[in-house]
Amino acid sequence: MFPTEIEVTKLDPVRARMRDVTQLLFVFEAGAIASSESQLPTVARISERLRHQICSLAGDVGYRSLLASALNLAIEEAPGLRTLRVNADGSLEGLGELARDEIDKSGAALITKFLLLLSNFIGEPLMLHLLRDEWPSLPSIDEIPSGEQR
Repeated sequence: MFPTEIEVTKLDPVRARMRDVTQLLFVFEAGAIASSESQLPTVARISERLRHQICSLAGDVGYRSLLASALNLAIEEAPGLRTLRVNADGSLEGLGELARDEIDKSGAALITKFLLLLSNFIGEPLMLHLLRDEWPSLPSIDEIPSGEQR
């Protein structure tokens, strides 16, 4: 069954909030790169930190499955992601094949889809709790806009 127009509208604030959370993660990681020597793209650093948290909850297979599903969903929004693969260890392969200006935009689409799937499985409050374990400065759920104002 396809979602009705009302059901899709109800989901839009959640999607917008996950996009906002993704943007915050990219900002936090951009700040972290200034203080480190990492040459990894921001999306790879975020993915690695997410892997650390999710593997403790769902194991390696759970993380890989979630990331692969998010990748498949994000390809519609960012076709350049077709060059990416999720390795057996859960790392992303193929980021070097994306144009430099496309990496962050495509990576944001991937992370947003990942967070949407994760919040669907474990709920938004637990998802944000896990994220705050890695990014302590991340606001609480009440402090993140619902996206309705956009």
